[in-house]
Amino acid sequence: GFRSRPLGSVNISSNYTMSASDWQGGKKIIVNINQTIGGKKDGDQSDVALRTGVWPTGTELQVDVGPSGYLTGSGGDGGAAGSAGGSTAGDGGNGTSALGVEYAANINVASGGAIRCGYAGGGGGSGAANDPSDKSDTDFGRGGAGGGGGAGRPIGFGGSPGQGGFEGPDPKNGGPGNNGALSAGGSGGSGVSHGGATGGKGGDGGDINDAPQNGTKGARADDRAYRNTPGQEGSAGSDGKAIYFRSSTIESNSTIDPSNAVDGRAGGKATGNFN
Repeated sequence: GFRSRPLGSVNISSNYTMSASDWQGGKKIIVNINQTIGGKKDGDQSDVALRTGVWPTGTELQVDVGPSGYLTGSGGDGGAAGSAGGSTAGDGGNGTSALGVEYAANINVASGGAIRCGYAGGGGGSGAANDPSDKSDTDFGRGGAGGGGGAGRPIGFGGSPGQGGFEGPDPKNGGPGNNGALSAGGSGGSGVSHGGATGGKGGDGGDINDAPQNGTKGARADDRAYRNTPGQEGSAGSDGKAIYFRSSTIESNSTIDPSNAVDGRAGGKATGNFN
């Protein structure tokens, strides 16, 4: 006849626990991913989109990412631009991570599938003001541009544009950063310049091909006034990880299909606690 179902309980951390005897000698568990799964967007690199869970001793755990599977963390937002008055531009947000492994596993990725980190946002560009001549009362100021959002799901949004630009033709402030996409980072907003005052470009958001970029510092051509400008540009955020292992032992007892590497711009591996 049929065996009765194994007994178990859910602990305070929402993990399902059971003894090896309840598990009736061990089982093979296959986690199959064949659609896009994204993470929580909070800028915490130790947050993962999918956790394997903890299994009783004797379990053979296999994670299969199919040809339509795309497991990724969330993208970080681009940094806000600095103002023409010299305010500090915002840093790009961090990406989060894709897979959290809590029990030794065989990890396979089919052709067309992917395990990728969430990518960071670019830093905001800073602004500046300038007094081009001591024979004129007309000065100029230009705000910086926003950083681009990082790739992932959810995407990273572009940073807000600069403010406070004055005098001369439009535009007086740099543009907003562009939003990221699932697999492509958004470009940073364009900087503007007039009368010796330059608002810096926003840094591009990261993706599988390119690392996130710092924003560009604004500039003033002359040293007669506005010495508190340009402001400080924003730094790029940090990418998440493709795979987090709970411990070095779990990592050493796990295998990853070598034909679909998770290192390099895919995000690489880390060991430690994750959420």
